[in-house]
Amino acid sequence: MLPVDASVIRQEGKQQNRQRIHLCYFLNENRMKQVKVSDRHTAEFLTPFSMEKGDLVMADAGYGTAQNYIYAQDQGADVILRITQKNFCLYDADGKKFP
Repeated sequence: MLPVDASVIRQEGKQQNRQRIHLCYFLNENRMKQVKVSDRHTAEFLTPFSMEKGDLVMADAGYGTAQNYIYAQDQGADVILRITQKNFCLYDADGKKFP
């Protein structure tokens, strides 16, 4: 299982710039699998992480988007995402958005 999350870190100094650290933890081996650092404008996405067939990725509501689901499926991974109607839009076969 690969829990994924991101946190904002603030730098010292007058400007106190913020960066985001993205973590992918390998729960079965009790170690970090991947670490990425971005600026504060980068949202919580799964795309910074490489996944393999058979991986089970678990992430909170910040990752619960259709784009993240599709990315994981394209990589062959399974995901457990907390989704909301606002962030995970569904469409019918004609391309009409479900209410």
